Order: sequence, then structure tokens, then C-alpha cells
Amino acid sequence: MADKPPEYLSPYVLAAKQFGGGFATLLWASVETQEARFGAFARATPLKGVSVLDVGCGRADLLDYLRRTGHTPAEYIGIEAVPDLADAAERGGATVLRKDFIAEPRCLFTGSDVVLISGAINTVKDVAFYDTLRRAYDAAAQHLVFNFLD
Repeated sequence: MADKPPEYLSPYVLAAKQFGGGFATLLWASVETQEARFGAFARATPLKGVSVLDVGCGRADLLDYLRRTGHTPAEYIGIEAVPDLADAAERGGATVLRKDFIAEPRCLFTGSDVVLISGAINTVKDVAFYDTLRRAYDAAAQHLVFNFLD
């Protein structure tokens, strides 16, 4: 990553300087609210036995959640631009593309059945936000599922 991260990655890069690959770097309110969103994803679309792309995967907590709740995907790929978080995801057994999906949108096209974006576009400005959703929709073979907090 460049010396100065893009504005949309700055909150995560700054958090990683303090918390490394820990939960606090994700900027989630709590594990409970994170898992509530993951549960909503699992109810919204079938995830068991399909290929899943987790955009802005962080530590791959989604993969851990899916495994624990019986929704294990056939394939899981995460995209993560913050090195400490990508390291944590890989330690948990995730396959991780160390990419910035805003700067390199081609990385969204992995052939995955389901593309999930859980909070990773919360810090992105309008044009990039909508462009990313369009690309993620195009990249998903079956479903795009995302949440957005403003």
C-alpha cells in the first residue's frame, strides 16, 4: 500500500496501527452486532455449498461464523487491503486477495456465486459507492448481498 492510504481506507489503517489484526480494527460496534449482520446475510441467500466472495473481509470473521453455524461455503475468497487484517484472515484459513477493490475493481470478478459486502463501503464516497455496487452485482454469478451504515 502507498505511504498515504486512500481516504476511504484511512480509518482502518489508523486502527490497525493501534490494534493490529484485532477486532477493534474492523470498526464494528460489537461482535454481537457483527454476527447479527452475518445472520441476516445467511437468511437472505443460501451460502452453504456455494462460492462466496467477501469484499473487505477484514479478519474473515464471516467465514468463521459460517463454519460455526452450518453454512460453510464450498469456496471462500476474501478481499482485504489492510495488511494486518489480511494476515489475520489468512491465519484463520481464508484465501485472501490483498487488493483495494475500489482502486482495482477487476479483483471483484472471481467467478463467485455470492458476493458479500459487509460494511466495507461505509467509508466510500457516493460515486465510488455506486460504482462498486454495480461492479459487485456484475461480478456475482447468483447474488449480491451488502449492508451499508451511514
